[in-house]
Amino acid sequence: MTTTFRLHPGELNESFLEKLRAMFRDRELEVVVHETDEETAADYPFDNPAQVEFLEQQIRHVEDGGKMVRMTLDELHAIA
Repeated sequence: MTTTFRLHPGELNESFLEKLRAMFRDRELEVVVHETDEETAADYPFDNPAQVEFLEQQIRHVEDGGKMVRMTLDELHAIA
């Protein structure tokens, strides 16, 4: 599984690490850190094909009459 996180250094805290541990459990991880810039930040999340497919599926779901889930940004961050 591949997951991309975009965050500020101040967000690298114990809470973030606990979320990573919960997501990946006993699997070994590789951590790669690089700076983003305005151009790459504007493309996110479209630089990840799996994320694009997920978003397209969700759009089709709503267009086909499926229920839209609304949440605050804080709620989204809590499950990310």
